[in-house]
Amino acid sequence: MAAKLKKRAMADYAIKEEPMDMEEEEKVESLGQPGKKRLRLALAAARGAAGIRGQGDRAGRDPLAALEGARDPREAAEALARFQSRLPQLEAGQVSVAAERLCFASFQSKDADELRPLAFLALKTMVESRAEETAAKVKDGAERWLEQLQHQGDKSSPRLTSAALGMLTALYRGGHSLGLPRRTHEKVHRMAMEKLGDLDHSVSTNALVLAGLCATTALQDEKEAARTMVLVGRYTQSSDPRVRHSAFLTLKSACELGRPRLLDPAFYGRACKAMDDDFEGVRSVALELAFMLAQDYPEEKVSARQGEKGGGSAGGGADSVRLVDDAFGRICNAINDLSVKVADSYEVVIDTPF
Repeated sequence: MAAKLKKRAMADYAIKEEPMDMEEEEKVESLGQPGKKRLRLALAAARGAAGIRGQGDRAGRDPLAALEGARDPREAAEALARFQSRLPQLEAGQVSVAAERLCFASFQSKDADELRPLAFLALKTMVESRAEETAAKVKDGAERWLEQLQHQGDKSSPRLTSAALGMLTALYRGGHSLGLPRRTHEKVHRMAMEKLGDLDHSVSTNALVLAGLCATTALQDEKEAARTMVLVGRYTQSSDPRVRHSAFLTLKSACELGRPRLLDPAFYGRACKAMDDDFEGVRSVALELAFMLAQDYPEEKVSARQGEKGGGSAGGGADSVRLVDDAFGRICNAINDLSVKVADSYEVVIDTPF
């Protein structure tokens, strides 16, 4: 068996002979046989560099040419990375035209299934960095995207659904969703709530963030917004650390950007338990969430042993303390954490007055 594997490895790394042009053969003959292999490799590299220069020239004239003409996923990903890196240097007219073409590509259902997720990813980058030229076109297509995703249902690939949710998240996070109709906000919120329990972690994490942004910035019903945050809070106990991290990030954003006291003091208990999580990202965000809840509910009574909500009165049980005092002790204890990320969160929190 070892001999077969060695033979197969040698075959994979064997140098295959390729036909040469007349000009190459003349150069090889002029230098002699010993320099044949080295000269052929140099000529092949030169041809490859020329091809790369040609692609760069075409991309300079048309920033989306390489992305639309990609033949495989790897080439498409490289083209997307090049487009994202060149986006800040593009003129306003080029960005506007690129946004229109990407929106058209994202509407396709059969002919460009491989291009649709990349189109959503490119639109997300454009909304984050060039919102003035892009946000209006993205808002115009939001209704149609929602209808397509709802019509496809479970048939749509997780990659496509995750990319679409991420693009909508960028639209809401940047504050560019204010001009959307109320029914569109409700559809976005409904779709995010439906995708919370998706088995794919990328879909679930994007849905958590989008649902939280809808609850804090778009929903007019206070009860519906509070119910949304309660459902998001349930995913802080998910078995996937990426989902737990996203849920705590959503709760933290609700404290930072949302309505006053949108979170119930009961979330403090979950934050305290998450400070002992195996995943350092969860511990870091839970530390910051506990600090924010201590600022919103400083006089709330909690159990000193478990960090759970206590009796609620100043004369509670013997183990009841103020939430702000309990949070200060737990945050100071975080200095012993071996994670650099948790230590950074500790430094940010401890420098802020309670």
